[in-house]
Amino acid sequence: MREPLAQWATAVAIAAALWLPQPASADGSIGVLGDALALLVGVPIELMFPDMHYEVDADRGWGTGHWALTWPLALGLGGIDYGARVPRTGRERYRLELVTTAEYQYSRRHRASRGALALRGQWIDRGHIARDALDAGLGVYAEGGGVIGGDGRGGFLGAGITMQSDPSVPDIVLGYRRVWAGVGRHMVLLQAEYPLPWD
Repeated sequence: MREPLAQWATAVAIAAALWLPQPASADGSIGVLGDALALLVGVPIELMFPDMHYEVDADRGWGTGHWALTWPLALGLGGIDYGARVPRTGRERYRLELVTTAEYQYSRRHRASRGALALRGQWIDRGHIARDALDAGLGVYAEGGGVIGGDGRGGFLGAGITMQSDPSVPDIVLGYRRVWAGVGRHMVLLQAEYPLPWD
């Protein structure tokens, strides 16, 4: 019980941090040095502290679910900015982007390790929660991918919401997945991701 509570507490703390003033460069980002520091700190933290998925086997009810551990790594593949510029950051308000994620998952109920790879399309609105020079946004996403592991192999589709910012603060992802692998399962995911700045 402690792990899911700790996960939610971490997400709330990170979301609150989005409202704090952050140093930034003239274009509204934290700069090359900030990106490098974020990678050096963020990736090890991601590996040391797993995120949580709530899983329900497709042949069972929602009350029979269990928590699974996941270690996601995200890689931004690029995107398009458009719309009027946000005065506080100088960036266009909207962004369409592609992100690929690789995950290692461990299901304690099935005692199974899994690997998953997904491609995610995201639409971000930076006009509501940006504060000072922090380039933050709230958006929606849809994803599809494949999974292979000790309890089956197959594909999945998902959708949800995401809160993103500069690399100094991890992106928060809250979503749902329908997985067709083994007996099949429903997943509710809460993840804190440090997207690698590939674009």
